[in-house]
Amino acid sequence: MSRFIVTVVAAVALLAPGGARAQAGFSLQGQVGGGETARDLKTSANWVYGAIGGLHFAGPLGLELDYQHAENDLSGTGSLGTLKQDGLLGHLRIDFTRMTIVPFAYAGVGWVHYHGSALSSSVDRAVVPAGAGLEFHASPLVFGVRGEYQWNTQTVAGKHVDYWKAVGTVGLRLP
Repeated sequence: MSRFIVTVVAAVALLAPGGARAQAGFSLQGQVGGGETARDLKTSANWVYGAIGGLHFAGPLGLELDYQHAENDLSGTGSLGTLKQDGLLGHLRIDFTRMTIVPFAYAGVGWVHYHGSALSSSVDRAVVPAGAGLEFHASPLVFGVRGEYQWNTQTVAGKHVDYWKAVGTVGLRLP
């Protein structure tokens, strides 16, 4: 079923007016917003920031490399524990138009380094990010918003620690 959905989304993107880009390009954007952990470990929502580099092909597909840093305070513990994370995430992205306003979706794999006073020692985990967003292109400037959920493949300190974030982006995309 998921292959069918991916096939339909790709076909719609290719057949939609302006669905294919005339040429390949690259982008570099900064991101800032908020995020917090989900599932077993509860934290307060706090700042997340980073950078996203992209390689965009002559069509609706692109590749992104996303660095993120986040720090969240544990909630309901009676102490001031902090969970920090630094992650490197790779995305396969699909743009649904090549107009001035570009809706897009993405998914991929990544690596996150967890550390901070909430953990007795730092740990590294693989994550599976998926998200969607909307960008406004005022060539060469790009302004956007995106939301993402990161499923953690293993527990951290015996707890399931997924993560969500909502960020605004600004940067350049050439051409």
